[in-house]
Amino acid sequence: YKFRVRPDFVVESKSKLPGDFSVYVDSDWAGCRKTRKSTSGGDVKFLGQLLVAWARTQSSVATSSGEAELYAICTGAAEGIYFTNIAKELQNVFSSNVSLQLLTDSTAGKSMAGREGTSKRTKHIDIRHFWLRSMIERSVLKLHKVNGLLNHADVLTKAVDKTTLERHLDQICITSFSYTINLISDGLAGFASVFGGFTDFAQSQTFDFEGANFSENDVSKGDLK
Repeated sequence: YKFRVRPDFVVESKSKLPGDFSVYVDSDWAGCRKTRKSTSGGDVKFLGQLLVAWARTQSSVATSSGEAELYAICTGAAEGIYFTNIAKELQNVFSSNVSLQLLTDSTAGKSMAGREGTSKRTKHIDIRHFWLRSMIERSVLKLHKVNGLLNHADVLTKAVDKTTLERHLDQICITSFSYTINLISDGLAGFASVFGGFTDFAQSQTFDFEGANFSENDVSKGDLK
């Protein structure tokens, strides 16, 4: 039997969106005290908006910080390529020029990713290295160095101070937790001011239940029989 998939609808747009995706990656080194595995963090942005973010423990133990950063770069490349493939499928929405920018603040990781061949320190990671290298050579993605102060994936791999956290969260359009708590507390204060008078009124009332008159205070004291 032969089957043909026919879409029920087609997404169309008069002005096509630019297919420019940015991936920020970062990694700590041997952050887990039990296994000494590192953590890869990253996020994918499109038109300044956050699409996805992750913080994952690496499957193998990295013998250097550069190796840990290289693993994080490979993970970010895979995530970014996933979204660019979706953009290429949606030809009626995105322009034909789909690009992927991969940004890291690690000089060692960038150097290992762009180096041709392997060295004594990178023989055990040749599979990931050659896959990433092939992606760069085929212009599937471009690897760039970014200032550590501008790499908001830093908050996904290590603890940072409040100022740094709020600065990076603002870069990926996420409201800081302290700001959210302030909004909630202000809302609760307004709610209490509106319904506070009603609560005081209800607590002072006497209720009639099956012909027995009793107050709310009597119920709390257990005087109702």
